[in-house]
Amino acid sequence: MPGATRILMGPSRTMELALPFAFDVYGASFSSMWVDAQGLLDFGGRGGTISSLPSLTAPRPAIVAFGWPLRLANARVCMTNATTTGSRVTVEFLDAELDLTSGNALTFEIVLTQGTGVVDLLYRDVEGSFASGLYATVGIQDATGTVATVYAHRVGGTIYDGLGLRFTPVRP
Repeated sequence: MPGATRILMGPSRTMELALPFAFDVYGASFSSMWVDAQGLLDFGGRGGTISSLPSLTAPRPAIVAFGWPLRLANARVCMTNATTTGSRVTVEFLDAELDLTSGNALTFEIVLTQGTGVVDLLYRDVEGSFASGLYATVGIQDATGTVATVYAHRVGGTIYDGLGLRFTPVRP
């Protein structure tokens, strides 16, 4: 990813990063996020595990692009800003393998768009049945852990090469 900053995940498998703009998740504004090796962005810094969404034990608020522990030893997680427009941040999990087994890997991006709250999830190079969604949870949840928008929860075949998802907030 040109112009990307490589994110080195520590032993906690999370890393806090400042956002170049405030980003709204379910009506709350955030200036930083935690990139989590479960394939998600945690805006509350609480951590936790994904069993389903909504969930009080999952990170919240959160954007969950995969929701399963990923091996990142041979992978890279990068963040880039669209500096020409100043309007987007992309976090890419490149060649991430499932902690569960070898031969199951994928690459995906989480794209945050400034001022809109729009989130795009983009997937490619999906290899293996587990990477195709069999163990994945994909969605967004609010800070209370009681409201979520879910695309998939542990259903094989729901993640595939070229999949693009867009979450657009509904304003009251």
